[in-house]
Amino acid sequence: MLCSWLILFRRIFPTSLLWQITSVIKEGGEIANIIPSCTKLDYFVRTPLLKDLPVLVDKAESCFRAAALATGCKIELKSECPDYYNVLPNKSLQQTYMENGKSLGMEFSDKTISSSFSGSTDFGNVSYVVPGIHAYFYIGSDALNHTEQFTEAAGSKVAQQYTLRTAKALAMTAIDVIFRPELLERVKEDFRQAKQEE
Repeated sequence: MLCSWLILFRRIFPTSLLWQITSVIKEGGEIANIIPSCTKLDYFVRTPLLKDLPVLVDKAESCFRAAALATGCKIELKSECPDYYNVLPNKSLQQTYMENGKSLGMEFSDKTISSSFSGSTDFGNVSYVVPGIHAYFYIGSDALNHTEQFTEAAGSKVAQQYTLRTAKALAMTAIDVIFRPELLERVKEDFRQAKQEE
């Protein structure tokens, strides 16, 4: 299977830098020279755009099937997670949120608001139903996400101050959308355009 994956990634890497297949062997035997009767692998397939996901899933599953065929094994593939869609951008909401955040002393970088690849989040699914933004914010720590250090930092009192400020900026943005009809129309138009481009 590893050889199949390496060939697959050589083919997709030049054009699809953000396509990802990550995995963990859940059961793989206990002794190196004994072939186990059953092995289990959990894997996640990610693409920046929803339309590319079935393509990469098919390629990954073909690698699994080829490995089973080559080794004379049976294979059972099960999908246990829902698909997570990419986040649809909404420039009008993003701009309004950033204006509100700046009025509260927030600083913004290019990665503050996700408008492209955002990993695995169900918010992408939400953004296909209603307009929204997926805001990232500083929590008072440089710890990397998905680490124990980040989890600890996110629960700190310092992080709560940043979280409350971000929540306030988001609430201010919602109030702007409610009380500024011209903004609501721009948000709706951005939403329509983003869905058409998908």
